[in-house]
Amino acid sequence: RVSCRAKNPGASTLMAMVSFRPEKIYLSKNGIAGENCFAAEVVDDTSDSARPACVIDSARPVDASHPSPIGVDVQERDRCRTYGAVMTDELPLFPTTAPDVFRDEVRAAVLFDGVLDRLAAVIDATAATEHQMRPTPCSAFTVADLRRHVLAWLQFFASALNDVDPADRLDPDTWQIGTDVDAGAVVRTAAADIAQAIAGGAADRTAVMSQSRMAGDGVLAMALGEYIVHAWDLAVATGRGYDTDPAAAEAALAFLHTMVAPEYRGPDSGFFDAEMPAPDGASPLDRLLCFAGRDPGWTSPNS
Repeated sequence: RVSCRAKNPGASTLMAMVSFRPEKIYLSKNGIAGENCFAAEVVDDTSDSARPACVIDSARPVDASHPSPIGVDVQERDRCRTYGAVMTDELPLFPTTAPDVFRDEVRAAVLFDGVLDRLAAVIDATAATEHQMRPTPCSAFTVADLRRHVLAWLQFFASALNDVDPADRLDPDTWQIGTDVDAGAVVRTAAADIAQAIAGGAADRTAVMSQSRMAGDGVLAMALGEYIVHAWDLAVATGRGYDTDPAAAEAALAFLHTMVAPEYRGPDSGFFDAEMPAPDGASPLDRLLCFAGRDPGWTSPNS
């Protein structure tokens, strides 16, 4: 989700940004299994009998016994079946491998406290009207776009980690910052909610995202990287410096290494820019930025 290649890279991005060693995720790509047909489980390449679970129209899981589900394209259903998929009434599980630190409540809480405290400070510092139309290292986002994106998804992550009913969550793609909203307070409230979730064992639960399920430790790892990189984006876009706990950057980078496959980079992928070369001796933050496709030396043309 630290991708900058799509303005609203919703849950379909989560479904595609996967790479696991000898395993393969059967998912929708280039029409192979149908645009709305997603794999729900990891299957081994060497197994002829493995069958991924499949969802047609991820917003409406389909009962395999129903001959023609309402609102579902029959060709999509048949394409899933053609490729050996089966139907499931569960949201697909997005597999993740998170570093151990995210399952340690004390250590995870310390990492999030520092990262989200810095994020709140950056959000406060970028509120001025004159900053809003500045470009950011995310070429698709102005400062205003990125602040909205950060705040909306932070609240969404907090809700998911606390197992809030999806019907009661905000829609991160349509939520807007009201003129009377204290944006820094939004971050601090979400930070408190995430701290509550960590203390309540969120890492050991499965969290329901928009159109998929994820292990809680994976959600935590994804969120930590998201708010290190995007806080840096906003800081440098407005001529400010940014730093973070090296341990937080190391944990986020370790997680991204398990998630970002080469095919998810470049102009045709829709997800990540090419990895930047990190110089010898680069800090953990700079190595994280480079892996996420950022140039740590980026400066705003408005500076």
